[in-house]
Amino acid sequence: MSKLDRLARAADRTGVLRATSWLRQPLAARHLGAFGFHRLALRREDETFSDEIIDATPDEFRRFLGLVRRHGQSVELDRVFALARGEPEACSALRGTPVLITFDDGYRSCLDVALPLLLEFGMRATFFVPTAYIDERRVFWWDRLAYALKRSRVPRLELGQPWNLTLDLADRSRSTAEIGALLEHGRDLDREGFLDAVCEALGVPWDRALEAAIADELLLDWEGVEALAAAGMDVQSHTVTHRLLPTLGAEELAHELAGSRSQLEQRLGREVRALAYPSGYAIRGQPEIVAAVEETGYELGFTYGGGASPIHGFDPLNVKRMTIDPASSASMLALQVAWPSWSHEAARARGYPGPAS
Repeated sequence: MSKLDRLARAADRTGVLRATSWLRQPLAARHLGAFGFHRLALRREDETFSDEIIDATPDEFRRFLGLVRRHGQSVELDRVFALARGEPEACSALRGTPVLITFDDGYRSCLDVALPLLLEFGMRATFFVPTAYIDERRVFWWDRLAYALKRSRVPRLELGQPWNLTLDLADRSRSTAEIGALLEHGRDLDREGFLDAVCEALGVPWDRALEAAIADELLLDWEGVEALAAAGMDVQSHTVTHRLLPTLGAEELAHELAGSRSQLEQRLGREVRALAYPSGYAIRGQPEIVAAVEETGYELGFTYGGGASPIHGFDPLNVKRMTIDPASSASMLALQVAWPSWSHEAARARGYPGPAS
């Protein structure tokens, strides 16, 4: 057990953590703690799709919401928009530890699992959805890859031209990471052609009918997206096809940014002004992408990478988000919710694994 975990347990056990949270409630907030989730599901050894995308079980998410109620102040996206615009009352209204809850990718568990729990706790969340997967009933590459690797019985993956790839599949995690790097970072990569070749080489059948059936099992449809909005949740953009923005040319970038926003606005009848960058990759230091995001009309951009965003000096296109680490103790998670900035920096300084990015 790390020193930080021992400290968190002691602070939780003695009531210090709850007392400091209570004392902070009337004080002006110094940081915004934003948390990101993807899929809520039980962790099973026979999980069919990507294990990495399961951030929490239903019970763990319920526990998280209880910690937000106890140690923080759940805030909705409108408050963050006001903060981004520099409205004086927005800063003064944020007290204690404001917490924004978000979900990426539009998994069906957002509707079936997350929404009932959010309503039970009286909290709102923001859901970022990539529109092509909802429209076309496609499956994300990481779930398709996991499906194929878990079903394959071949010891090696061998792809000829134009891929020229050979991998020993004994270490599935390493194989997944190597193939994933190609799929995520490759410029001008024919994703569908590459994944078709992978499935064929692995001896795992895949066709559009199977993909549509899996998409119906895993992902929201438009009726589900509209149900989230009707329940009072915020629905915002996660681009069209979830491709990393730095890998796109100017025309593709414009399509990914504007296409998603336009379709969501038409479907939901409300403005879409927030964007979660695919895979949470920040765009700071990339002026062409920053300009395209601003010109498309986005006011907020969400990243991953841990930590909390300062209220003063708030950077609206670099809103940091954290994930919860399933390996963390309940006390460590409570510390992360109550003191998101301090707990993250302390964890990094001490080498604690902390939340995944």
